[in-house]
Amino acid sequence: MGIKTVTRNVARLSRKELQEWERILDISADATVFHTPAWIKATADYKNIPGFVILAYRNKYPVGVFAFFLYKVKWFKQEAISCVLEMPYGGPVAAAEGNEGIITALLNAQKKRFLQVSTAIITSPGQGAAVFRRHGFRINVRETLIVPLDVDEETLWSNIGSDNRRMVRKARKRGVTVEERGWQELPVFHDLLDSTRERLELATPIPLAYYQQIYKALAENKAIKLLVAYLENKPIAAGLFLYFKNRVTWWSAGTDRDYWNYAPGTLLQWQIMATARENNYDSYDMLHYHDSKGNLVPSLKSFKEKFGAREMKFYHAVKTSKLYEALIGIRGLIKK
Repeated sequence: MGIKTVTRNVARLSRKELQEWERILDISADATVFHTPAWIKATADYKNIPGFVILAYRNKYPVGVFAFFLYKVKWFKQEAISCVLEMPYGGPVAAAEGNEGIITALLNAQKKRFLQVSTAIITSPGQGAAVFRRHGFRINVRETLIVPLDVDEETLWSNIGSDNRRMVRKARKRGVTVEERGWQELPVFHDLLDSTRERLELATPIPLAYYQQIYKALAENKAIKLLVAYLENKPIAAGLFLYFKNRVTWWSAGTDRDYWNYAPGTLLQWQIMATARENNYDSYDMLHYHDSKGNLVPSLKSFKEKFGAREMKFYHAVKTSKLYEALIGIRGLIKK
């Protein structure tokens, strides 16, 4: 039997379709928290743009899913983007590992249903790019850094390196403590994030309201945590961390530049890793180390590598539609 697909606006999914979407993610080795219905719906609502999902079925059993956001630029121009705002990964995933036929069916369904100008996908770590190349996507290689947690605590402590061990001890000796906080402390996190991005000369952080919306969407399933580092009741570092299946992801964090020498960020990272290991998570994705234009941020890469993280490739795949290319060609001829 072949693969059949259905396309839905995420705002109008039935309960059965939502459950099928979640079932696919439970099985897929490539699924991340950024592929979940909660994340996609919250982002579509915040951006006030339509979110779509294509579900693939084999013998009536759900086997693949492809969620994306549709931007209308002009009457003939549309962009189907899998990752917006602070989404590092997104795109089609299959319940059967390595089943490129499912990915092909999802890409073909999108192409048939939407006459978009371009499709932008950022694959999950370890997900192959071959199927996207065969569909005419231009591929850019990126790397993320992942810390293995399926070790005993002594090994994990050793793996973070002597410099980080010294910084953790230093933070504790100076009285820095780390606490899990709730939604009401998100403004504190955002202020610290703003300070850090300014210091690293990165893009201005997205509005606080988006972090609040995502937090509300994920908190019900305990898929997000806010940790804050304090010095005598003063917040000096904070981070948002995501939990999905067997992986923890460092989503975003910031440190008060006046307290950098107290090493609160290093203590924050160690506590996340140690606690995740205790709770049987097997990996910690520290995410990539590029700015919004794809340029390497050396200080960020260096900080992450020192925790014993291993590089893993992922891919930024972009495809421009033939319809758009033809229209641009016609416009060029008219201008001549």
